[in-house]
Amino acid sequence: MDQLLPILKNRQEFEGQKQRGMFVDELFGNEQSPILMYGQDRGAYMEYSQSKTEHEDKETKEQAIKNIENLEISYEIRETKGFKIAMLEHEYAAEKILDKNYMNKIASDLDSDAIVVGIPMKGLMAVVAKGKGEDLLYGATLQQYQEAPTYPISDSLFYLVNGEIEMMSKMEVSDAAKDEKGLSEIIGENDGKGKIGFVAKVGNKSEAELVKQIQAAFQNIILHVMKDPKNFNGKVDFHINPNFHQLTNSLDKRIKLMAKNISERGVFQLIGRSSGEEFKVKFFYGDDQLIAETIEIELDELNSKNNKEKTTSNPEAQNRSPINPPKPKEKPWWKFW
Repeated sequence: MDQLLPILKNRQEFEGQKQRGMFVDELFGNEQSPILMYGQDRGAYMEYSQSKTEHEDKETKEQAIKNIENLEISYEIRETKGFKIAMLEHEYAAEKILDKNYMNKIASDLDSDAIVVGIPMKGLMAVVAKGKGEDLLYGATLQQYQEAPTYPISDSLFYLVNGEIEMMSKMEVSDAAKDEKGLSEIIGENDGKGKIGFVAKVGNKSEAELVKQIQAAFQNIILHVMKDPKNFNGKVDFHINPNFHQLTNSLDKRIKLMAKNISERGVFQLIGRSSGEEFKVKFFYGDDQLIAETIEIELDELNSKNNKEKTTSNPEAQNRSPINPPKPKEKPWWKFW
């Protein structure tokens, strides 16, 4: 083949490859993400790129992405248990997740704007439409990852909208992780109407790690909500365990800012409308000390506020022509701080 291409690697290689001075990137920005390396495919072996200057590394990445986009890989749409699944089997099947147009084509063939992707091992990708078969995809991805006959990449699922990875989810509802440094547990609870709400118990001795725990738990909860919003009662409660972290002024301010930022994300108002329930996120210290909670903002009010802030922060914008205004780079919807 003899061309520069991206190569997905298991997260376990991250530190080792960094220490070797290799150019190492992340598929998605969190500590569980698979890593990306870039190398010249020589056919019989791969010649990986060393990290050089920031500019040279950027050029290497851009060329590798362009080459994976130009690589023609076919996929098959299969029907199983009442839903469609796209299957790719090719040496660079998993790396095609970097090809936005390609992923959008798969989404179109699955009749959905949002898709869920599994890349458990080298040479394989499986895709379903959002809300149609994620549980089965997760089970299959986990099994393929654990029993990979090639090279295991990731046991997580990736949620894509318009070809962009918006969320990565690994932890299942009711799973728990606890050690001497921290606690992370999500519990789904049904109310009297049979609708589900969520309680997340978190704690960490590091404030920065605690924030990451909350973000990861929130992503996972939203992933489950979006499977069946009509069955969601709108309630998400976070409880910070006092055994791991004191409620300092710094943490108090940070939690309040989280609640404010969640309130101002338009997607959360949309989820509330989809569920037919008020979407409310509360943050507690311990069992019942309320720190902060979200407030419901109408989308029209939110859009008006956002437009006003953009104009206020840039007075020159008032005198510009409205034709073809520059599009701001927005955060992914889940990144609320």
